[in-house]
Amino acid sequence: MPESDDYFVLKPMHSAFYGTTLDILLKNLGVNTLVITGVATNICILFTANDAYMRDYRLWIPNDCVAANTATLSETALEQARTVLKANTSNSGELDLEQLV
Repeated sequence: MPESDDYFVLKPMHSAFYGTTLDILLKNLGVNTLVITGVATNICILFTANDAYMRDYRLWIPNDCVAANTATLSETALEQARTVLKANTSNSGELDLEQLV
């Protein structure tokens, strides 16, 4: 559940970076690693991950926290993220948030 001091960025297109202030916000907060989750792995997740990678963020896309219309579409997008964007796509059980800080 969001807290009163959480930030919100409205996403008008497929990538969370396109037409938003997300990059400025993350830079001001000193963020260097993003954990990206949600729907659809092959569209919004992949487009956001691509834009994040081009901005030098490290990426973690837990494979059990994303979905697409089919498992094949999701797996193909995760493979692309692993090989091209150097994303960690291990499952969420391996995610250590304290290590990312």
